[in-house]
Amino acid sequence: MIALSPRDIERFYARIKKSEQDDCWLWGSYHCHKYPMLWAQGKNIRAHRISYQLAKGPIPDGLVIDHLCRNRGCVNPDHLEAVTIGENNRRGIAYELNRVRAAARPRCGRGHEWTPENTHIRPNGFRSCKACQREVYGPKLKAKRRARSAAAKLAKKERAA
Repeated sequence: MIALSPRDIERFYARIKKSEQDDCWLWGSYHCHKYPMLWAQGKNIRAHRISYQLAKGPIPDGLVIDHLCRNRGCVNPDHLEAVTIGENNRRGIAYELNRVRAAARPRCGRGHEWTPENTHIRPNGFRSCKACQREVYGPKLKAKRRARSAAAKLAKKERAA
């Protein structure tokens, strides 16, 4: 948990501007591609993490704070949720754009068609091309099998001798 001084907490709340359009609490000023920060304890601390901890307590280990409103400048604790990094990425805008773009392509990166017979759907929802998998991993698997078979034959000969 971040230990802020009363002065730091006062500075934090002084920079919040409550939006009347969408319930977001916007941080005073920040770069549009970065998260708003508060200088406290001799370092920059992300404002949404401060907001979450002041309202809901410590952030559990292994979790990150997700903006449910998709607005990085928002520090409204009702718009913040502690989730895993994977879940945060799945909820992200870039993730969805990539899924939509990938789904619209008629062929994989190596030119194979996306047919039901040639498509494997991964647990994360993305597709993988079975033909590409055979091309890339097929020779490697054959070499591994040959090596295992040769090692097994050698071991059998040694036991027999």
